[in-house]
Amino acid sequence: MSATTNFSNFTLKIPVGTHISFLLRALKAQEAAAIGTTKSSKERVYGIVQSYSNEGNVLMACVHVANGDHFICRVKAGNLKKEREAEENMVPGVPAAAQDEDNSSNPLLSLGIDYESDTDKSDNGEGLEENDAVLNIENHRFSTPYIFFKRFLPMDHIVDHIIPSINANAVVRCIEKWHPLTKAEYFLWIALWTYMAWLPCSDRAHTLEHPVTIAAGVTSNPLVPIRGFVEVYNVADASTNIIIRLDISEKNFQVKKFGDQGAVTSTVLRLSESWFATGRTILADSWFGSPSCAAVFHQYGLYSIMAMKKRSHWPRLIPCDLRMKLEGEPVETSISLVSIVKDVPMSICILRNRKMQYLVSTCGRTTQGSEVTHVIKEGNRSRFATFHRPAVFDDYGTGKGAVDINNNNRDNMASYHDVMWTHSWDVRAFSFFLALAEANAYLAWRSFGPVEQRSITHFSFREPLCTDMINEYLYAVNIVEDDEED
Repeated sequence: MSATTNFSNFTLKIPVGTHISFLLRALKAQEAAAIGTTKSSKERVYGIVQSYSNEGNVLMACVHVANGDHFICRVKAGNLKKEREAEENMVPGVPAAAQDEDNSSNPLLSLGIDYESDTDKSDNGEGLEENDAVLNIENHRFSTPYIFFKRFLPMDHIVDHIIPSINANAVVRCIEKWHPLTKAEYFLWIALWTYMAWLPCSDRAHTLEHPVTIAAGVTSNPLVPIRGFVEVYNVADASTNIIIRLDISEKNFQVKKFGDQGAVTSTVLRLSESWFATGRTILADSWFGSPSCAAVFHQYGLYSIMAMKKRSHWPRLIPCDLRMKLEGEPVETSISLVSIVKDVPMSICILRNRKMQYLVSTCGRTTQGSEVTHVIKEGNRSRFATFHRPAVFDDYGTGKGAVDINNNNRDNMASYHDVMWTHSWDVRAFSFFLALAEANAYLAWRSFGPVEQRSITHFSFREPLCTDMINEYLYAVNIVEDDEED
């Protein structure tokens, strides 16, 4: 792609007036010295993009750095990272229109089987704009990982129901010398599990020499699967990748809310019920996507962009075979069809890529979008194909990976279900909820935590999380001992 193309694509992601940060190694030595540091420092520099320019084939950004005396430096655009900053902290001289460019009032959602939800805006026919999410934690910029973790746990339920139930069960079972469980002790137990997940130490004797024997008919995974009788679906915020709603139900339970709409449509309606009539946009993959589902969403005051499978007789409301529309056409070809389904206007965009892609949408644009480059196989050879795809594919691609990102943060490292090795489905489910809260806390920290610590790894995030929980217990024990001595 040309340098001009790179420039236009990049400014869509980081417009002029956006708060950014970059590592000092991106500067020249004299520029680093001018702001009172060196290139070898690992700290990040924060500033605001003022303009872009091309130097040969390299796109350079002119950044206003607020470090002592305001200083202008030039940085390669690829080294910039977008940051969220309060309006009152903005550097003077940046136009207000540029500062407010990414703000919008009506956010967007996306769904799936472990699917994501965006917080973006949908103006029908005008595309989607990213909307800044808000975290309801007081002084979150000066908070700790443990406070973020507790934000995603049902603290009231734990204190008012779980801990009293454990104590009551111990009394019923006549456990001798049982001391009532406290909140600090309960979280010490969670802290120990978190510590084991942070620094896993496998036992070779139990892992290799004495493998677990699996009963006939049970999966080889020692963790008894709960998906055989429990359905769990979720929605994630696309701007932060945080899971914001779960739908949990018994798999064969017949009486479900919105059950008259069909299994798939009723699932996404239950997931999005909190945002009815808000004008948000639902992004969903092909497991959910269909014209009838998009029409139902529109009736409940929600827009939608959904991937869609197309077979000769599916979806039923589209009797023709859409694959025939682009038969024999080159790879980069796309067409858009407009129709009215159940009194709801919508469009179907078809893109011939490495495979046929279909999107059904009640919002977004069918005009030319960004330029993309893909590898296309032709027989035994491959080639690069550069083409413009419809803008609605850009809108869909912006948030479709939110749930996958959350899942990867939950499972790519050792997680609670790896250390809570069990055949008990309820303990397995409990470990899932703990892992979900911990992954949400880390992703929230990446977006809302102290600015200088947002770039820490997941591994580094777990260390202060464990320490804070253990210190809370030690502090509570010391308070009790002091009271007893008095």
